[in-house]
Amino acid sequence: MGRRDLGLSGWGLVVAAAAVMGAGGIYQFAWSSIRLPLGARLGAPETSLGTVFTLFVVFQTVVQFPAGWVRDRYGPRPPLLVAAVCLTAGFLGVGFADTLPVAAFAYAVGGVGAAASYTVAVNTPVKWFEERRGLATGVVTMSYGGLSFLLIPSIRSGVSLAFQRTVVALGVGTGLAALVAALVLHDPDRETTTTKSLWTTNARGRGGRRFARGSSGCCTSCSSSSTASA
Repeated sequence: MGRRDLGLSGWGLVVAAAAVMGAGGIYQFAWSSIRLPLGARLGAPETSLGTVFTLFVVFQTVVQFPAGWVRDRYGPRPPLLVAAVCLTAGFLGVGFADTLPVAAFAYAVGGVGAAASYTVAVNTPVKWFEERRGLATGVVTMSYGGLSFLLIPSIRSGVSLAFQRTVVALGVGTGLAALVAALVLHDPDRETTTTKSLWTTNARGRGGRRFARGSSGCCTSCSSSSTASA
């Protein structure tokens, strides 16, 4: 199914994918703003805080493989629902954590949500667009750091004044973004997409020449050549 068939709905899916991609990216890019206030609350040294972020990176990386398998087998909704729960639970856990292990576990859970949201969001435009796939994918991937770029000033001031309230708000916001994406994002009809792909393949010959199948099964170009020879 091409972009012209979708109209604005294709780009609407891109916006939803970009929103959940940016929500997952907050865990990575806002950590520099959260780290020091969190350490002050828990009395944790810098090296221990580094371990928290390392665990996040490990879980975010490892979970992408099973998340991609589930996404291909069952569609985007199941991994996005898991992402919604994990993104919310991760920030809520950090906000209410009273020990460093609890905070580390919570941020690792957030890494699971970031992995699931990233895996789903990054491949959605490819499935819906035949033209401008690069542009659609670029919009989504740009939001991974772009949303954090816009929010970090507010996050930085928020955690310095009201750490728990700010982090809880991040949990609610990222979870809602993933939940909305789970309700909105879906794959194109497989039968329609396959038919469209076969038509595109058959309609393009070598060197960009177009071919159309005739009733005899021979392409139009071949038929024209035979007529000229006769």
